[in-house]
Amino acid sequence: MKDKSAKALQRLRAIAEKRVNQTQAVNSATSSDESLLHELQVHQIELEMQNEQLHQMQTELEKSRDRYAELYEFAPTGYLSISTYGMIESINLTATVMLGVTRKQLINKTFSRYVAKDDRDYWHRQLNRMNSLELAEHHNFDIRLNQQDGGIIYTHLSSVRVDNIYTNSILHISITDITERKKQEDALRIAATAFESQEGMMITDANQVLIQVNKAFTTITGYYYRLYRKRSHWSPSAHAGFGTTKRYFLHRNVERRKYDGLLVR
Repeated sequence: MKDKSAKALQRLRAIAEKRVNQTQAVNSATSSDESLLHELQVHQIELEMQNEQLHQMQTELEKSRDRYAELYEFAPTGYLSISTYGMIESINLTATVMLGVTRKQLINKTFSRYVAKDDRDYWHRQLNRMNSLELAEHHNFDIRLNQQDGGIIYTHLSSVRVDNIYTNSILHISITDITERKKQEDALRIAATAFESQEGMMITDANQVLIQVNKAFTTITGYYYRLYRKRSHWSPSAHAGFGTTKRYFLHRNVERRKYDGLLVR
């Protein structure tokens, strides 16, 4: 580093001397006063060039800082940093919007106060787990968070522990809102449970191509799913009482018919 700085100063001096020489008239006889003036002029130009370089570096640093600040604040994912005790030290704008709380209300507050009540014990276990991580090791888990308006959101947290030169350790955490994904998973789980109910059900697409039947359908009608899968279309007109909607709910009063090993015509 010292060698580089020395070389940079040498280059600056060479450039400065060249500029001074260009502005002075050629004079073979030089006095001590002229030599001193020459040195002062060279030094002045060196300082001006150093100042210009410092100004350029400062401008670039400010631009870089603004880029990273914008990336941090407006990222699609929430970011926060907490102490090993769970105290919020910094948080980005995205995370504050998720919680519906201002940054001023969040800084120096424990993160656990924004964790859903039923998940707080789980959060403390995860905090202990995060504190036991190796440096740069990641830890992921899902947890519910409270919003200011009383709502609850499902989130996925990804954390990493790093050493801080000013404090012992710090935990950096990203927060992703997965509420919509959880709703879809719950809807699919409910649909799967309903599909395996005691009611006979079959599902077709908009073109009445059979997609799936449940076990109750086979029990009630005796129509085997392996036979239906060989048919390209389901024709309601050919199966009186099965209805004409895209989803068919077949009750136990449907006549039980067996077609072992035969295709339904």
